[in-house]
Order: sequence, then C-alpha cells, then structure tokens
Amino acid sequence: MVNGYRLADPVVALVPVIAKHVQALNLDAEQKAQFDDWVKTAKPQREAMEAKVAEQRLKLREMLLNGSGDTAEREALVRAIAADEAALMSARARCVDRMRAILKPAQMEQVVQLYRKGLASPQ
Repeated sequence: MVNGYRLADPVVALVPVIAKHVQALNLDAEQKAQFDDWVKTAKPQREAMEAKVAEQRLKLREMLLNGSGDTAEREALVRAIAADEAALMSARARCVDRMRAILKPAQMEQVVQLYRKGLASPQ
C-alpha cells in the first residue's frame, strides 16, 4: 500500500458515490436519466473487463506456482494483463469524463469531495 492506495483499488470510482448521494446532489430528472443509462451500459462492460483481468492474473499465478509455461508464454500473458489493465484505467477515465458531462460543476465538486472523504476514512 502506498499512501493508502492498494494496487487492486480502481484508479477512481465515482459512480458508487453518486449513486449513494443522488438526493444530496439534487440531480434533476435529465441528469438522473443520463446517470442511470450510463450505469446500465457501462457497469456490465467494466465488470467484464475486471473479470478478464482477474482471470488472467489467476492464470499467471498458477503458471508461476506450478512452474508451467515457458518464459515467453508467461511474458505474453504479462503483456496481455498490462494491456487489459490499461484499457480498464481508460474506461474509468471515460467514466469520470461522462460524470463531468452529466453533472453541473458544483455537483461534480461535491462528488469529488465526498470521494476524497471516503478515501480518507474507508468504511
């Protein structure tokens, strides 16, 4: 852990904060509809990406523990994991961009403050 950050933590995850504080953020009907649509489409895609990376990491773990696979095969898997993790981070960044597009600046500021507060005192 570095400065409270664990490697397994997402680079940023604002959607759960927004979902938890929808009323406090005072989203209007259009914002709520856009947010709900985003969650319906983006969440399954993100979960599939996360599952793929987890499966790849587990495969690499087993290869290392069992001494299976040659170095080239393991290195190819490491490169695949890196590419998929980069894609996942890019997806998280696009999510933040989408939240900025949906929310008003003051609402986004409130979300960021709530997110940072959550980082300082995890539940």
